Amino acid sequence: RSAGPWSGAAAPPDAAGCREIAVVPLKGEQSNTSLLLGGRLIAKSFRRPRPGANPDFEIAHFLTTRTGFPHTPGLAGWLELQAQGEESTTIALLQPFVENSGDGWSHALAGLEALANVLVGEPPPAHAEAGEHRLRELGSELLDDLRTLGTVTGELHVALATADAPPAFRPEPITEADIA
Repeated sequence: RSAGPWSGAAAPPDAAGCREIAVVPLKGEQSNTSLLLGGRLIAKSFRRPRPGANPDFEIAHFLTTRTGFPHTPGLAGWLELQAQGEESTTIALLQPFVENSGDGWSHALAGLEALANVLVGEPPPAHAEAGEHRLRELGSELLDDLRTLGTVTGELHVALATADAPPAFRPEPITEADIA
């Protein structure tokens, strides 16, 4: 039973369709409760909703509806609680499920550890250029991944800084307090 109106791009689920979907609770979430629905969607319920739009919703909604940024799962729907006379509160999101193999930080550390394990068994290079060549040879896949991450991160910032972005997403000038 929904706690508010069904909103967003996805049609509201019907009772018969809901009975046919396999629901699997996901482990590892710290601040939310997430359910995998039919292996295709993820429903995320916010354990501590606060009045207003949840940042996860705001960003997903903006990127899905107002930019062409393709590197996020998008937004299939959301639930809001609207108490009479009060600001609406985002209480859940529904997004396409994207299979992954972990987080970028763990991936980078594993790549660096593998590189170090290979290099520890080798004699030191005769000169700096040989060492740099060997690092590029052994670490090229990790360097490509890091380059891709940097490119996608830059594209995300460009998408968030579009001219019609909500005020919370607009770039702000750097002040003395920011660099102190």
